[in-house]
Amino acid sequence: MSPLEDLRQGLTMQNNDYQDAAERRRQSIQRCIQSLVHACQCKDPDCHLHPCQKMKKVVRHTRGCRRKTNGGCPVCKNLIALCCYHAKRCNENGCGVPFCRQLKVKLEQQRLRRARVRRQEAGARWNITEGG
Repeated sequence: MSPLEDLRQGLTMQNNDYQDAAERRRQSIQRCIQSLVHACQCKDPDCHLHPCQKMKKVVRHTRGCRRKTNGGCPVCKNLIALCCYHAKRCNENGCGVPFCRQLKVKLEQQRLRRARVRRQEAGARWNITEGG
């Protein structure tokens, strides 16, 4: 095998490793989101699902944490990041996941802001091509 073929094969293997790691991360996040949604809907204080108890504890922590506002608490920071992943796909109006409603509002504002910038850029390009 030539050095170039070795390099190509090595890059392909690295790319596959990266894709596998990305897929494992995506699946892990998805499982955490499912646990979060379950824990927020679960009314059983003795729920037998281990992730439920763990997630309920994290949500309770976040409700009472004083450091979350400035990003100083890693537990809250991770929960808020998980809630962001959830909010991007959530279609429920009365969702019980913490911060979901507020995050959906912020995401919509960002979407509208990006659309406005794209329209302005398109208008500027139109003016340039028209000789404006």
